[in-house]
Order: sequence, then C-alpha cells, then structure tokens
Amino acid sequence: MTKFIMAALVVLGFAVSANAQDAKNYVGAAASVITTEGNNSINTYGVRLGREFNKYVVGELSYDYSQAGSGLRSGHLMFGNAIGQYRVPGTIFTPYVLAGIGYGTDRWHDRALYNVGAGLRTEITKNAEFDVRFRHVRNFENFADNFGGDRAANLVTAGLNFKF
Repeated sequence: MTKFIMAALVVLGFAVSANAQDAKNYVGAAASVITTEGNNSINTYGVRLGREFNKYVVGELSYDYSQAGSGLRSGHLMFGNAIGQYRVPGTIFTPYVLAGIGYGTDRWHDRALYNVGAGLRTEITKNAEFDVRFRHVRNFENFADNFGGDRAANLVTAGLNFKF
C-alpha cells in the first residue's frame, strides 16, 4: 500500500512540475454511499487532490474511509484517476468521465482495484465547485467472479473542490 501511494505521488509530482504554468490544483472533500452487489450500503468520507493539466485532462488522487455498521467492515480506498472533462460553453457545468487504479483494504482483505465512472462539476465561484460522481469499483482478482457479492461496488459521491 505504501509503495502505491508513494508511486502515485511521484508520478503526480513530475506531471505537476512539467506543466505548472497552465494547470490548476484542487483539493476536495466528499461523502459517499457505497452499494455492494449484495445490496449493502456503507457511508464513506474522503478527500481528493487533483491537477488540471489542460482544459480536458485532470489527474486525481483520492482517499476514502468507509465506516463500519450493520455488521459490515470499516475500510480504506485509495485511487489514482485519469479524468477526461469538457466544460459546456456558456455554462457553469463540466461533465467528465474517469478511470483509475487503486488499492482497497479492510480488516481481512487487501485488494488491487480499478474504477470507472462519470460525474458533473458545477462552478460555485471561480475557486470552488460542487462535484457529484458515480463510480463502479471492481477487484482485479477474479473480477468475473461474484464471490458472494464481495467483488464490486457502486459509489455515489457528492463533495466540494477548492482550486488553488
């Protein structure tokens, strides 16, 4: 897990320094509801750090903590995402798609994960935006298996991003 986080930070650091003049950074906080294949719901809270390389391409690191409840386990999700976006001309809306790889851990399991999704950012001010997204998360190991509903999850997230 530490190696993944360090590698993602190094890659993001090189990318940030390579294109520092045209890009915008952001930091965000969000809350999610995860629904697993077994129809269990779990609340999560997270943070993200992003870099807009140009008006179409964004790199993002995210961390989410899921709190235990109703017999479910607490856990952690970490992702590095590539985001393709398009600001709708003359509006405050920016729809986007995302894909990334990451790592998930809970009390009994560590997993390599991937996620795909889509979202919509709405500009509140020049430096703040509301971000709502949907992500489908799957385990790389035996991803075609349904392993008791434990292999995939859907996340619906809402949060705020602050640009700097």
